Amino acid sequence: MEILHLFMIVLKFIGIIIAILLLLLLLLILIMLTVPIKYKLDLDKEEEIYAYTSFKWLFSLISINMEYHNSQELNIKYKILGIPIKPKKKMETRRNSRNSHKKIEKVENRKANNVTTNDVKAKKKSKGIKKDTKRKVKSKRNLGIKKLIKQIRSYSYKKDLLADTMVWIKDFIKRIAPNNLKIYLEIGKEDPADTGYIMATLSALYPLYYSFANIVGNYEKECLYVKIEADGKIALWQLIYSIIEYIRLESVKDLIKTVRTSRREKDNGRKTGK
Repeated sequence: MEILHLFMIVLKFIGIIIAILLLLLLLLILIMLTVPIKYKLDLDKEEEIYAYTSFKWLFSLISINMEYHNSQELNIKYKILGIPIKPKKKMETRRNSRNSHKKIEKVENRKANNVTTNDVKAKKKSKGIKKDTKRKVKSKRNLGIKKLIKQIRSYSYKKDLLADTMVWIKDFIKRIAPNNLKIYLEIGKEDPADTGYIMATLSALYPLYYSFANIVGNYEKECLYVKIEADGKIALWQLIYSIIEYIRLESVKDLIKTVRTSRREKDNGRKTGK
């Protein structure tokens, strides 16, 4: 009885640990879905271009900063728990890999002196077969994409699909749009008449951008000055919800059904042909 009692206590203890682990996992999933990713963008373009973007997640425990100035290389900084992580440069890794490959090739060339011509021919044949298989796989993928595009073009409710997609895109942009957005744009052409034409065209769109953009015309010199400041946040659940919402649209459902049925018919035709 004592052994059975101890066994039950051990099982109870294991069950409590499993329950705690499941609760922690659910809590982690909830945090990942609900905690938003904060982003920031600064762009300044006059004679030189300067751009800075940052992404922060989990209360800035994970952050990525990207900075670009004129023609210099893009500078990317990663931080996890406030600790900077320096990834190895691509050029250095490529050089190291090239050097290692060269060393391996030298050793293999020394060992390959005793290899017969038949083995060399067999290797060439195997390489040729591999290349052919890669080409076949690529061609199959390209054909699949082309077939999908043809099916969308021949879809009977194409207008409904386009209208639903446009509405969905507008809603999606609203969800991921920055909370604060400021744009300053100064345009100047060589001919002042061209500047006036551009400004007249943009003035017709003024109701769309008056709240966040200020566009000015420069009639004295040719220039293009841009300054953008934006910051916002988006949660992962919003992206997942938007994708599910799009898939549940009637026009999209019908399109998925038509694609599936056409594939099934082709597969059944191949099987009967075989």
